[in-house]
Amino acid sequence: MNDLWLQWLGAPGTTPPPLDGFLSHHRAERRVAEVLGRWCATAALAVTVERGTDAAPGGTALLDQLRDTDPRLIEAVSRGKTGARVRDRLRASDDWSQRCAGHGVPSGWGPLLARRAERWGVERTRAWLAAQDQRPPLWLRAKEGAAAELRADGFEVVDERGALRVEGRRPLERTAAYREGRAEIRDLSSQLLGALAEPGPAQVAWDVCAGRGGKTVQMATALRGRGSVHATDTDERKLAELKIRVRRAGLADHVRIRGWDGQSVPAFGPEAKRGFDVILVDAPCSASGTWRRNPDARLRHDPAQAPGCAELQRHLLALAATALRPGGKLVYGTCSWLVEEDEDVAEALPGFVAEHHLFGPPSEDADTMYASVLRPA
Repeated sequence: MNDLWLQWLGAPGTTPPPLDGFLSHHRAERRVAEVLGRWCATAALAVTVERGTDAAPGGTALLDQLRDTDPRLIEAVSRGKTGARVRDRLRASDDWSQRCAGHGVPSGWGPLLARRAERWGVERTRAWLAAQDQRPPLWLRAKEGAAAELRADGFEVVDERGALRVEGRRPLERTAAYREGRAEIRDLSSQLLGALAEPGPAQVAWDVCAGRGGKTVQMATALRGRGSVHATDTDERKLAELKIRVRRAGLADHVRIRGWDGQSVPAFGPEAKRGFDVILVDAPCSASGTWRRNPDARLRHDPAQAPGCAELQRHLLALAATALRPGGKLVYGTCSWLVEEDEDVAEALPGFVAEHHLFGPPSEDADTMYASVLRPA
């Protein structure tokens, strides 16, 4: 295990690859993946135990410190066998950088989390930080009848606000419900964000940054056989996956898929000549809201550069606003908890009033996702 950990860290001056891809390449067992994920989630605390509370700033500085840290110490800290006093002292601190380190989050994220606390309040933010220690459950978006089908396959299934929380020893990918498109993996927060952008029957919608299309399918399903969703993205590979996803869901007649350069509003044709009733901008971001599923990301990324997508986010949002029809609804979303990528961007759009939402801990046992519904002032 120690050797695999050091292989993932790599040489000084390099950034480790995403852990999931690395472990897949090494064909690691699930147990190995869980252990290394736990190590990543507590690595910043291990460095703090060894070097003091000013260590573990994040990014390349933290990675270099980790390369010099005894892996056995990281394992011991991840199992709660050492550093308990340091951990408890850090968690009880009034300083957000120290609180971060106490939960295995690099201390460099502290100033950014302090801004979130100004919006949320101290107690809610501390509860969110504590939740970063645990992996969230598996969530599905499923068609009617799929829950009973999955239970018959031996899964424990709980319906929560229309999303299914599932647990089972059998791989989901081997079930007929998954293979045939009656159930797909979608985090609860992603589904709640998508619900804000669901158009009504016969309406016309635009999914600006559609990616692989989870929210596109959700929006198209809400049309109930009337209307259309136009899905665009700059990544043709993702759009190829979206086409398969749409066909599998039986929605190809109501989804228009096209690549674009992200610089100007495409010529959509007669359906959108009066503008769109609903536009979703699920923008590129730091992905800091996915740390619970990707604990290595908090180590690999530099907090000082984390809000680097804000300029692109403002551009995409302003561009989308020009294509909204009078009385339409513009929804902006990220999988980020950073105020710089969330409220700061939404509130900077002139002529619009933002209604803010932030899904995830402590309210939902899921990823953290921000959404704002923007309407003309």
